[in-house]
Amino acid sequence: MKKLLGDLRVKNLLSYIITFSAIIVLIILVMGTYLYQFYYRTIYNDFKSSNKSYLSSISTRHENDMASIYDIMLQLAMSGSNVEFKLDEAPLKSIELKEQLYRYVSVSQFFNQILFYYHNDIYLYNHTTSVDINRFLEEGIKLDQITQEEFYDLLNSKEAGLKILKEQRAGGYLLRGYSGLFTEEVVIYLLPLEPKKNSTIVYVVDNKFYDKVLKSHAEELRNNYIFYKDQLIVSRGDLNIDSGILLEEINSRKENQFQCLIDNQKYLVSVEYGDNGLLYTTVQSMRIFQNKIVTGQWGILFILLICSIPTSLVIVILSMGLSKKVRSINALLSEGEENSYDLDQIESGIRTLVEHNKEVKEESVILRRTKFINNFVRNKYESREAVIENGVKVNSKVDRKYYGIVLMGDRGNSNESKAHRMMLDSIGRKTNVDGFGIHLISKNQSLFVIFGDDIGAMDALYEELFKIGIEYCEDFIMATSGYHQDFTEASKAYLEADTAFDNRLLVDNSRIIHFKDIVVKEQVDLLPDTYIKRLKNAIRTGDKGEAKIVIDDICNHLKTSGQSLLTFRILCNDIAHMMIKEWNKKNTDFENIYNVFTLSQCLTIQ
Repeated sequence: MKKLLGDLRVKNLLSYIITFSAIIVLIILVMGTYLYQFYYRTIYNDFKSSNKSYLSSISTRHENDMASIYDIMLQLAMSGSNVEFKLDEAPLKSIELKEQLYRYVSVSQFFNQILFYYHNDIYLYNHTTSVDINRFLEEGIKLDQITQEEFYDLLNSKEAGLKILKEQRAGGYLLRGYSGLFTEEVVIYLLPLEPKKNSTIVYVVDNKFYDKVLKSHAEELRNNYIFYKDQLIVSRGDLNIDSGILLEEINSRKENQFQCLIDNQKYLVSVEYGDNGLLYTTVQSMRIFQNKIVTGQWGILFILLICSIPTSLVIVILSMGLSKKVRSINALLSEGEENSYDLDQIESGIRTLVEHNKEVKEESVILRRTKFINNFVRNKYESREAVIENGVKVNSKVDRKYYGIVLMGDRGNSNESKAHRMMLDSIGRKTNVDGFGIHLISKNQSLFVIFGDDIGAMDALYEELFKIGIEYCEDFIMATSGYHQDFTEASKAYLEADTAFDNRLLVDNSRIIHFKDIVVKEQVDLLPDTYIKRLKNAIRTGDKGEAKIVIDDICNHLKTSGQSLLTFRILCNDIAHMMIKEWNKKNTDFENIYNVFTLSQCLTIQ
């Protein structure tokens, strides 16, 4: 064991194991921190969401009830003179009005009294009787926090909009018996009859309704409030919170949910605005949230403990296994060092393997692309789909509208390979075209297949490839086929490019030779024999000047008469045969005769 630890220290493997163990411990700590933060955020979001949902249920219920009192007002307004009348002038209408009010009271779960008062009359109605307005104010309903005069002014007010008297103790025979004592608490809503506002509807809601709607359990540590025009209307809850301070906090914030500190206690405040100007608020102590967090912390600690024990065992097992693996890998990479723990040597060996594998992959891609281009040009694929499928396998985007074939011939200063790589790089940088090139060793040519959706983009790429060839090659010829769409006629495109390339000596090869620009003549106009005879005599006499003149005449004749490629080939054949016949076999090396036949491989005429 000591020897093993010594070897580990020498090769720094022990430090790697310690570092690995520290990282695992750090991961556990990070995981614990993350779990805690995640749990904290989750519980807090759930805490906020539950308060929001709780408040939404209150506001929805109450807003529906508020909508009902507006509906009643509209129905009474549509009745017109049937509800706005003087009792002395139309006593029978009072019966219909009371019946109508009774229907509203009997079905309402919101208010338990509805009163109707026409300003031009002295009587006020509920669903059972009519009462003189003065008697109503004195004995009908007596309010703890508002005087009779103030109540009378509210009943006769023509001011638009809802008026609400906050929850207060009330008595009177219209509420409960004839004792006149303040026996219950009520909230009173006053609504003018639109649009003339000559009448007022009074809705009396007792405290039992709000006990039910704003109910909360003591263990929830929650208060519920309803405000109207910065005035507390009604509240429920056991928390000792000043409603004035709470309202100031709400008015100073723009959020609908926030934390605030009141009397050194933290609360979560949730607010929601109703359609009629009511402000609904629920306030819950943050101690509820903190208690949930404390409860969850023990669960997190237990999870970390459960994770730490097996993790420690795993670290020990992995450390032992790692040391064995390192020793085995070193033995493979370096013979004779079976007990070596040299990680640097492993790194060097792996880097070598990776680089070699990368080279093999690159060569494999090139070989597969070369095979793909070969098969494509030879029409080995039976359909467009087959071409596209095989193109995808070699990372080529060939699913394009057009394609064309390019043949290149080059000779120069050993830069041909560099030019070829630059051309491939230029193609690879394009987004609207794709293609690949291969070498035709037997013909000393390069063949490129270019795919594109736009002919203009393909022409631009041709020009770019041509510029590269001209710049890096001493002699460079580039010929292109026409643009094709049928992927099964690639061999035809190749023949077009080959035909254009064969015309290199008959056209201006300082630019790209396009198949579409080649004029093919059907008839063959042979060169007059006088030119061959003159050249033969010049060779026999050894007159170089005359030979040059004859050659110039032949070239001028070809240019002016527009000879075809076939004519040019026949002429070259006749000249080659004549030169071989006139050769001095005794003083001429066979290699010179061979060079005559290689004239067909010339790229340009100097």
